[in-house]
Amino acid sequence: MVSHIGDLTITAGESFTISSWDIWTTFPEYAGPEVGKWYDFPYNYAGFPPGSTSENGENDPGGKGWERILTCPDVPEGDYTITMGEYNRYGEFTPMIEFGLAATVAEEKIEPPAPVFGDIAYTLPEDERWTWLVNDEPAAAGTYPVTVGEDPVTITVQPVAADGYVFDPPAEPISHTWEPDDDSGGWDWPDEPTTGGKLVARWLKWDSEQQQRECSLYYEVVRSFVWGYTRGHGFDEDGLVPAKPLERVIVAAGARLAYNPEYVTRWQVSQESETMSVFQGFNLAEQAILKRYRRTWA
Repeated sequence: MVSHIGDLTITAGESFTISSWDIWTTFPEYAGPEVGKWYDFPYNYAGFPPGSTSENGENDPGGKGWERILTCPDVPEGDYTITMGEYNRYGEFTPMIEFGLAATVAEEKIEPPAPVFGDIAYTLPEDERWTWLVNDEPAAAGTYPVTVGEDPVTITVQPVAADGYVFDPPAEPISHTWEPDDDSGGWDWPDEPTTGGKLVARWLKWDSEQQQRECSLYYEVVRSFVWGYTRGHGFDEDGLVPAKPLERVIVAAGARLAYNPEYVTRWQVSQESETMSVFQGFNLAEQAILKRYRRTWA
C-alpha cells in the first residue's frame, strides 16, 4: 500500500529541487515502518513535471543509503504526484511512498479599487483585475442611478480580485447610504427651461416650454451621473458647466431618459408593438468620451 506523506505547493514557472534525505524534514508528521530504509528509495518518473531529472547524491555509510536528488525545471502549472519505491532486477517498480506537488501561478498584489458614490448614482470602476459584488450579488462595472423615496437606500459594495491577483491590503466591504431629501415630496420641475433642457428637447424635436422644463430636470440627472463618473474632471470650478464633449454625452443620454423616464422596455396594443429605448447607462460611443475625462485617483 502506498503511503501519502503530504503535499507541497510551489510557484509555477520556477524550478523545484528536493532531496530524498529532506523528505523527513519536510514531512515530519509521517512515521512509517523502517524509517531509515525510505532514504534509499529511488523516484518513479511517472507523473513528474516535464523535464524532471533525478540523480544520486551522497552515499551515507551510516545506513541512509544513496541520496536521491529530484530536479524539476520551470514547473508548469498543475498538480503532480512524486512517487518513491523499489525497482527489481527486471526494472519493475513498486511504489512505497508518495507526496503531492501543486504548482500554482503567483498572485500579483494590487490595491483594492473604490466605488464612486454620487448624489443620485454610484460608479463601479472597470478593470480586468477585479469584479464586483453589490449586496452580495454579482454586478458589472458601470454607473447605476439610485432612486431615493421616503426611506433611505443603502448598498454594500465588495470588490473581488480576479484569478492571478490578490488585494493588498485586503478589500473590505464598503457601504453607502442615500438619505431622503428634506422635502421628501420629490423633485420639482424647474421654473424656467435651462440651457441643458433646451438642448435635450431640441435633440428630441420637442418645442413646448413644458417639455423643455422637464428635459431640464433629466439633463441635470445625467449631468450628475457624468460628474460622478469623472469625479468632476472636465467641469468648471463649481462643477456645473461641462466641457463640450461631456455636454454632448449628457444631452444624448438625457434624451433617452427624458423620452422614456418610466424605463418601459416594450409595449403592445393588439397587433402593434414597439421596443423602447431605455437609459441603462452610457453606450460605447459615450464611454469613449467619458474615459478621456475619467479620473481614477482621489
